[in-house]
This record gives sequence, structure tokens and C-alpha cells, in this order.
Amino acid sequence: MLLPCSNADNITNISTAARQKVAQHWLKVIGLLGVTALALTSIVSLSFNQPSTPLRPTSIFATHKSIKEDMFATTIATTLPTPPNPTHHPDQTIPRLSLHDVEFQQEREQVVGQKIMIVIPAGFQYFDTRGGAIASTWMLDALASKDRIVLKFFFGSDVNVIQVHNTARRLGVPLSSLHFLKKAKDVEYPPVYKNTETLMEAAQLAQATPNEYGWILKVDDDTLVNVNTLLTFTSMLDPTKAMLLGQQGWGDANDVKQLQLNKPYCMGGPGYLMSITAVRRLVKYMPSCVEEADRSKIREHMWHSDIVIGLCFQQYLNLGCWEADDAVSVSSLLAYDKFKFYHNYQQEWNPSSKMKYHAITLHPLKEYKTMKDVYTIIANKRKKITMLV
Repeated sequence: MLLPCSNADNITNISTAARQKVAQHWLKVIGLLGVTALALTSIVSLSFNQPSTPLRPTSIFATHKSIKEDMFATTIATTLPTPPNPTHHPDQTIPRLSLHDVEFQQEREQVVGQKIMIVIPAGFQYFDTRGGAIASTWMLDALASKDRIVLKFFFGSDVNVIQVHNTARRLGVPLSSLHFLKKAKDVEYPPVYKNTETLMEAAQLAQATPNEYGWILKVDDDTLVNVNTLLTFTSMLDPTKAMLLGQQGWGDANDVKQLQLNKPYCMGGPGYLMSITAVRRLVKYMPSCVEEADRSKIREHMWHSDIVIGLCFQQYLNLGCWEADDAVSVSSLLAYDKFKFYHNYQQEWNPSSKMKYHAITLHPLKEYKTMKDVYTIIANKRKKITMLV
């Protein structure tokens, strides 16, 4: 049956309108696809125009190189956009964000203080004598610094806490300065596990008040710290920079050929001073550094805490002893002074000999009387200088 002409015209008009709407819809879709393709082309072009990023340096532990990590670092770094530089000129190279910059951007923005935490891996076996020597000498200067310096003694997980507390009370050591590790044993030689765990625990303590601490100084329990010199020294430096300072070491005669170091590490005896920025960056890599050293083919030559920690600084922060991530922070301001963190190889402290009064630390002073005598000499020297001024 045929429809009237008027109805047929209406159907024709409706079909035409529907086709127009469908056509408009597909035009919009095609337009969006074109914009998306243009954006993807720009991103791909930007990525391929970025200069290649060098892979992470080969592991200084001489075991194996993490290829996956290097590939990941290269991929991320090469796809990051170049930061805008309003003062850029055509003949200048625009600095490109690296994986290192992105990973530590928040750390650089964190507010840090100038307070110094002195960390002492102590052993209960010698706490009565060496701890007593510290308590009656330079600890008094630290306590008088009005909280600018805080002492922390770290003991192994297997000590009797009550006995340590009783000894501390008798020596006059504040109980708040005593800390007990969770895993490492109190007696260990070389104390790799104890010293590395001590450093990680100290970092956690500092992180609890991130705007207070600027420095961590690790020293042995037979080291004398010249508190006034330490305060003056750190006041000239910027703790927002990753910085490692101490007496440079390359290993003894039996180890140096095997280690083949590119940079010196800081010797553990006289201690090493670390900016809080450097410590924050390092501690998360510490367990893997210890594990890698323990599995190394040259373990017998590198299984010392100062070497393991020093090589960890080199591998992950590219810091040798007496270096900073900003070369201007140390090299141009303070020339390396091997007597600043002073290790006396002769271990004889003759009062008539040339004392290193400007030293921050002096090591080793294993006997109570020796610590007391040297401290008295330095204190008297300081009094004379003060009177002259």
C-alpha cells in the first residue's frame, strides 16, 4: 500500500536531518583524533631530541652492574621535559633535569637546621672507661653548647639495658643519649653491621625533627671531639648540600691494590662529618651496599665499616672524602686539611710535641688518662687564646 505523498516527504526530511547529525558527529571525532595525533607527535619528537643520559657509574664494589636500574634511569631522564630558562641564549646549553634531580628535589627544598648529632658506636665492654673519659671531658662542652650538639651512644642488640643504664647514671651520661640497635651485636670486628645500622638509626632520629639537624658526626669511642672547633667549622658550610668530610684514606698496603679506588673514603677512626642532606640520600642504599660488600670477591680487603660506607657514598652520591655535590661548597672554601680529623699513627701523645689544636677530632685515645691529659692541654690552649683576644 502506497503512502500519501505528504508522509513520504516528511520521512525524507527526517532521514536527511539524521544523516547530517551523524556526519557532524564523525567530523568531531576525526577532529579530536587529529589533535591527539599532533600531541603524540610533539611528545615523541621532544623525547628523541633530548640528549642521551649517561648510565650510572659501574659499581665500585666490583661485583656486578645493575643493568635494569641503568635502563630505568636512562628512560626516565631522557623523557623528562627541559625546564624553562628565561635567560637562555642560542649559544648556551639548557640544563636538563636528571633522575638525580627529580629524586632529591623534595630533599633540597626541606628546611634543615645547624644542630649537630655526634654518633658514637659504643661497646658496653669499654663503656665504663672510654665512656667515662668522654663524660668527664668533651661531653661537658657538648652539654654546654645549648643543644647545638647532641650526643648519641649506640649499643648492640644483645646488651643488658639495665646494666648500661646503671653505668650511665654513675658516669653522668644522660639516659636520653643511650640507644640500642635492633639487629647488630655489641661486639663485632670489623663492626660493619653495627656501624652501618648505627648510621641508619641516627638518620631516623634526625628525620624525626627534620628542621633541626644539619650535621651528623660519627666518631669512635676513643676519639676526642674539639667541640668549639666543630661548631666554628660547620658554621662556614651549607648543610643543604650533600657533603662528606674527614681524613682521606685509600686502604692499607694490603688493600689498596685490590680496592683500586677512584676517590678516597673517610677513615672511621678520627670520624667523618656528613651533612644531613647526604645522610638522607645515602641511608636507603646502605643495606644493599653491605650486602654487595659481603658477597664481593675482595671481601677480605673491603670488609671494614669506613670502606663500605665510603664506597656507598661514592657509588650512589658520587662523593669522595672532603667533597660536596656542589664543588664550591668545600673545595674553594676549605682546602683539604689532613689534620682536621686527626689520626695519630704513632698513638703517642706527648704534651711537648706539636699538638693539633685546630683539629676537630683526635684519635686514638684509648686510655682514660690520655683522653683527660690531651683534653686539658687543648682547653688550656683555648683559654690562652681567649685571654689574648
